[in-house]
Amino acid sequence: MVLSAVAAMTLGVFSASATAPSEDSGAISVAVAGVNDLIASTTGLMPGDGKEAGADKVIATGTIDNNSLNGWKLTVESANLGMLKNASTTNSINYNSIVWVKGADGILGAGLTDPASDKQVTAAPAVFSAGTAATTATEAYAFILQINWAADSTQPAGTYDDTITMTLSDAGI
Repeated sequence: MVLSAVAAMTLGVFSASATAPSEDSGAISVAVAGVNDLIASTTGLMPGDGKEAGADKVIATGTIDNNSLNGWKLTVESANLGMLKNASTTNSINYNSIVWVKGADGILGAGLTDPASDKQVTAAPAVFSAGTAATTATEAYAFILQINWAADSTQPAGTYDDTITMTLSDAGI
């Protein structure tokens, strides 16, 4: 960004008549770069036994930085459509939905609301939206994603997996 000023000066002989003041006007501006940062990590192997009910099992944590006037949304996609699948068998543990929990840190932009809710992931990705009318930026806003499942004593031994993909974007899109 270059700001410039021009001053004009006339040197000459002083006379009794006044000259009109010289004016110059021009617009100045500054560009604020867009910020849309998601720092997240998944938890990997969850403690517990798939035969027992899984209550509030943390699958991911993260922070959001976003300064869009359109707010933001976090889209969470389950590769197995809400199931932890056993790679060795056709068995699965259905969790069906992902729960958003607000973390302890950060600032949610003015005009936005915490998207705390339970979203289904069985047919489409879960979309956690903070709203579409931000007047200030969201800064280091912490979140936790959790899942729950019912007890099922018929599950065979093994590891049950799913892959989740998180995408942070402008809520106006």
